[in-house]
Amino acid sequence: MSDESLIMPLIEKNVLPFVETKIMPLVERETDHVTDVVVTKQCNNKIMTISDAAIELESRGFSCDVSSDKSRVVGILSPHCRWLMMARMDVFAFVQEVSVTTKLTVEKIEADLNQAKLYADDRTLGVGCPPQGISRAHMIIVVFLVKGEDEIDLDALSRIFALPDKEFCKVTLLAAQDGLGRSHYFEKTTPLWGKILWPEVRYWAGLLTGRRVDSALPVFGGSITWKIFFLVQSLFFLVSIVLLSVFSPDMLGFALLFCAILTSITQWRNIRARKGKNLQKNSGEIHWCEQQSGVQQLV
Repeated sequence: MSDESLIMPLIEKNVLPFVETKIMPLVERETDHVTDVVVTKQCNNKIMTISDAAIELESRGFSCDVSSDKSRVVGILSPHCRWLMMARMDVFAFVQEVSVTTKLTVEKIEADLNQAKLYADDRTLGVGCPPQGISRAHMIIVVFLVKGEDEIDLDALSRIFALPDKEFCKVTLLAAQDGLGRSHYFEKTTPLWGKILWPEVRYWAGLLTGRRVDSALPVFGGSITWKIFFLVQSLFFLVSIVLLSVFSPDMLGFALLFCAILTSITQWRNIRARKGKNLQKNSGEIHWCEQQSGVQQLV
């Protein structure tokens, strides 16, 4: 039986919107061999600009830097402490417009993602206290606002929808808004790593791609189960410190010495990583808001 013979009865029953939004993407997916790319045909998102992104970020406590041609903005929210985790979280939001004459490709996505990671590393590796990796992590959201295109290239869309890389003390998410205002980013599942942070990182992605979001961030920790878990963890830590100080001061001293050594080793490794990437804080070598003249900074 042909596809036309299956679809025509649905059209006659006035369910054409369903055909447009559900059936056609599946046909495209089968034809082009692209997995997990389902694009809706209708949306009521706000068409975002760089100015809109900067306003949204600054209203939520970010410090923003906008490029001279107003095609890029980077927002930094730091320090941003998570008291239940007893940890610091640095949040980096990178937004850029993709002009009518520029095509959003997988190569461009990878290059800008690497550039964003270098930018974040330049400001966190071996800098500040606690060191990155010891009660400190960061999240990175890279957003592309595509102008003048009805749809994003399927290969690029597949990269945006792909499972994010698993990285130590880092959560990274790609997002895009196409020429029709449709919002795209990874939503299929929630990875186990950084599980309690995914509601927040998806909140930022939705905000910067024009979706309607709540005025406040999602409640940190998500469900009550996570809140109980971190509360019990914090109480256990405090009780352990008190008991050791009362009944075994020597063990407390050993534990504090161990923590100091672990922190020093982590800081030393971060400094080595910074030197290995040729990073120097505030050197101006790693940019986001100015176009790069060479690709050597992206590797």
